[in-house]
Amino acid sequence: MNQQLVDLFHPHAAGNYQTITPEMAAEWLNFNTVNRLFRPHHAAAIARAIQAGEWQDIGGPILFSNETPPVLLDGQHRLSACVIARMPIRAPVIWGLDRKKVMAVIDTGITRSNADHAHLAGHRNAAVFAATVRALYAIKSRNANITSYLKITALDQEAMSSRHPRLDDSITTCLSCGAVSRSMAAAVHYCAAELVGQRQRADEFAEVLRTGVPNYPGDAAHFAREWIAKKGTSERNGRARSFQMLVWGWNNFATKSPVARRKSVQETMEIDGLDVDKI
Repeated sequence: MNQQLVDLFHPHAAGNYQTITPEMAAEWLNFNTVNRLFRPHHAAAIARAIQAGEWQDIGGPILFSNETPPVLLDGQHRLSACVIARMPIRAPVIWGLDRKKVMAVIDTGITRSNADHAHLAGHRNAAVFAATVRALYAIKSRNANITSYLKITALDQEAMSSRHPRLDDSITTCLSCGAVSRSMAAAVHYCAAELVGQRQRADEFAEVLRTGVPNYPGDAAHFAREWIAKKGTSERNGRARSFQMLVWGWNNFATKSPVARRKSVQETMEIDGLDVDKI
């Protein structure tokens, strides 16, 4: 919602750029009676950025209607994040708007995705880069399911990129892994090569995923590759289980431990030797 639209629809609306304390935000959230679905993970992501000193409000203003009491029309996630972070924020605030006219045009633009931000930052294979960042967060949290719901902001992604400047190299290495997710393979490869320090073995792991040719008898990477190709998308929670299978495959591949049957598989998101605080 830009100022021209506000002026066009609401010539008597009043607003300014101000500091919003957590107490003010909590009070204003009492006016959040008619709004779009609240997304807790989005608010939590903004709160993390606020606490890290990385958040900047470059979006539209926080909007209130001209009713009595007023209705919060836009800004519920920013205000909730302010409360969660327990820190003040700066944002433009406009009061006295016509609710029906605002709701007809608000949030109808196309939001930039994390892949868009990765492309603008110059990353090769931007969509895979964004997905790999999400996969790294899953490894960090030891939770494969987190990839389906964790809200990653552009600031989160840029911070991850700054900490791991060679992440693009792992993505390039894992671009052709057949049925295996490129982002998951790249995340495991990067952790193994750069954070655990087993680059040669990590490259051999990626080679097995690409070619399907076992590296040793009972190759765990090959076993994981074939299982993902056959069952990875058909089983319940298939994506999460495929990720766990890939991590398990690396752990056994790293030590050349032979695998003969499915019963020997352990569902895990812990990469042996990895300090997750380094992610």
